[in-house]
Amino acid sequence: MPEQSRIWTMWQQVVRDAPVAMLLVDQQQVVRLANDQAAEIFALPPEELRTSSVKDLLCDAPLNAPHESLLRVLANPPDLDRALQLQTQTSVRLGGRVVALSVNVWRDGRDRWTWLCVTDLSERHAIERQLHDALGRMEFTAQASGSGMWVWHAHDEAIRWDRRMRDLFAFSSQGEAESVAFAQWVAMVVPEDRVAFEQQLVDLVEQGERAAWVHRVIRQDGQLRWMRTSGLAERDPSGHVVRLVGVNHDVTDMMNTQTRMQRRNTLLEQQILRRGADSERISAELEAFSYAVSHDLRAPLRAIDGYSDILLKSYGERLDKQGRGFLRKSKAASQRLGVLIDDLLSLARISRAVIRAQDVDMSQLAWQVVQDLRQSQPVRRVEVTVQPDMHAVADAAMMHVLLSNLMGNAWKFTRNKELTQIEFGCQTRDGLTEFFVRDNGAGFDMAYADKLFAAFQRLHQAHEFPGGGMGLATVHRIVSRHNGGIRAVGEVGQGASFYFWLGDPEAEDRS
Repeated sequence: MPEQSRIWTMWQQVVRDAPVAMLLVDQQQVVRLANDQAAEIFALPPEELRTSSVKDLLCDAPLNAPHESLLRVLANPPDLDRALQLQTQTSVRLGGRVVALSVNVWRDGRDRWTWLCVTDLSERHAIERQLHDALGRMEFTAQASGSGMWVWHAHDEAIRWDRRMRDLFAFSSQGEAESVAFAQWVAMVVPEDRVAFEQQLVDLVEQGERAAWVHRVIRQDGQLRWMRTSGLAERDPSGHVVRLVGVNHDVTDMMNTQTRMQRRNTLLEQQILRRGADSERISAELEAFSYAVSHDLRAPLRAIDGYSDILLKSYGERLDKQGRGFLRKSKAASQRLGVLIDDLLSLARISRAVIRAQDVDMSQLAWQVVQDLRQSQPVRRVEVTVQPDMHAVADAAMMHVLLSNLMGNAWKFTRNKELTQIEFGCQTRDGLTEFFVRDNGAGFDMAYADKLFAAFQRLHQAHEFPGGGMGLATVHRIVSRHNGGIRAVGEVGQGASFYFWLGDPEAEDRS
């Protein structure tokens, strides 16, 4: 649909323009969109990355919740009111890089999409592992990586910040490293994040050896920035904390990207809700129209037909031949209009009907239609060929209507042939199973093929081949409801072939 195409284009632009590595993953955990930064992290060509499974890209990682892990959450993500932050590694065959993930989930009805913002932490993680042995070289490495380093000794309330750390918080640097009071650091954390920030440090001291969290700060120059703080607890042989060593990294760009993405998701959800409301309104109007056609229009039609019949029987002798002819034409027109109304209502019912997908024996169904056609014209010589054991996953009632229209047309448009030949079979085309109904009848000019599936369109005169012009429109609607398609090939006087294919009837109706 145009709306879906517009949304997909918007998503492509978001991923392409994102300042961080970003992946869009479908509900089968397959990457659908990825930018160049992501291709660099995973060391894969962009086209290969966009068809890779998350399970092949990332190692599983345990989460805080019992029995939960990264891949379990990605397979069935919960409804999140904010992004899920966690840390894992890329696949061993892709280098085993340590990465931070920010997970956002967006739902559209039965469809589910997961946004992954990926930050390469491998360099910083390597630095953290070396802190025990090379603390003296840590500040130089931090400056090279763009991260600020801090050290907090257990016996001291002061925290040693390197020059890059002071730059991150807009402090004036007077030396390579200076001390900052812990209270001063906490005071720069946004009040809403302050309790969680202090608790993370307490948990690091009391429970863990390593932790990482994201929070907001107000720098000395008044700017609001997002920081990612990573801490490492160094313990003595008895298990007591000797010091905390950590790194800070400014992740404001990544968080701003997530905020914009969430706003766009909210806008998309609102548009989807409006589209759903419009669909319900249109459905209600269609119901009202169908009721009017079924009840309000049929009564005057019956009156026209009935009064025309009375006039012909009771007053026909008083009219001349021309007058009686006019009455018969009026009666025939009212009856034809009744047939058109029936066809229009049938098309409306097909559009509203719930699809009940099941395995349908198309070959058996075709023979049932042929038997009905033979009973309607038992004296005709018709040679029918039906390929055996053809099956489809579809709505059985709709398939009966579809074959009745296609084979009924073949039956009708071959009536002037001395020997009628009709064939129903299937073939493989472009990887799809394509069913076809072929005849040796009147055929049609391919220049007008685009008009075949429109309502009330006819390529032959009514006196040649009667009908309301709704059969192929109904067929087209049925295959559309099954996310399939139909095409026609013909030649005047040489017959016609109609090819149709079916998609997943459980998927969203794209027609």
